[in-house]
Amino acid sequence: HLSPSDSQALALRVSLAGATAIRGRVLAALGELEEIIAMAAHAPSVFGRALLVRSRIHARRGDFEAATMGWVEAIRVFRAHGDRLGEADALTSLGAERVAHGRWEAAAAPLGQAELLHKELGNIHGLARVLLLRGTVANETGAHTEAKAHLLAALRIAADHGFTAAEAAALSALADVDTSMGRQSLARERYERALSLLRDIGAVDRAGLVMWKLAGVHLQHGRFDMADEVLLLAEDGGSGDDPALAAHVSATRG
Repeated sequence: HLSPSDSQALALRVSLAGATAIRGRVLAALGELEEIIAMAAHAPSVFGRALLVRSRIHARRGDFEAATMGWVEAIRVFRAHGDRLGEADALTSLGAERVAHGRWEAAAAPLGQAELLHKELGNIHGLARVLLLRGTVANETGAHTEAKAHLLAALRIAADHGFTAAEAAALSALADVDTSMGRQSLARERYERALSLLRDIGAVDRAGLVMWKLAGVHLQHGRFDMADEVLLLAEDGGSGDDPALAAHVSATRG
């Protein structure tokens, strides 16, 4: 068994490996994590965290099969050793990966389990993220009332605790539901509020996605000049404009 100090040292190495991957040194990070995993067999919390970080790197590289295998293994390890927070994080990551690939039904079970754990632990940030994901799943499967309930709960948590990015995400997701239900005016208001929050925190990359959704709402109402303006702003921001949408604006205008 590893001593507490050895476990802490390995935990620090896991964090550093994650930072290494973010800086673009992906292969070096994966090599470091493989070494940590080999050493951490008797430190289940560190072992599970290393699996989590490795899976996130695999997912960013597009190797979703390897990522899923790692998350499933991490869930097993955390659950076997009573690490409820680790289990909740792994379930959330697994559910998020399935949401990202449109596997709505497959995402429902891990996200439902994760929500219960985050509530039990009082992990407010994790709960807000899961509610956002569950709201997306519900909207995509046509359960609009359920979607709004999840997303309004996420919005309240985010607003009450100063999670500005999560608040903007909840507003944007609620606007998606409004769009699905034909409530275009309310959708426009929520997209605009989300954009305002994202600009406040300098989240240009996230703002771009909201911009082209807002442009789509303007287009549906025949406000072509406003759609053009939003798309130009997205382009000036360096990301998020949708070429297909821009082409559709031009074609519709003749």
